[in-house]
Amino acid sequence: MSYGLSVKLLQEVLPIEGEINTTSVRNNLHKIGQRLEDELGEEKGVYVVLE
Repeated sequence: MSYGLSVKLLQEVLPIEGEINTTSVRNNLHKIGQRLEDELGEEKGVYVVLE
């Protein structure tokens, strides 16, 4: 779904005061994504041994 469609949907279903624009939706999404990535910590490798 595009950011523009997301903005229209949010405006219809949520009681949001003021105006939302596509840039603020994109920026907030990236901030949340980065925060979640940081919470995961470092990736660890997994080895599977098939016999």
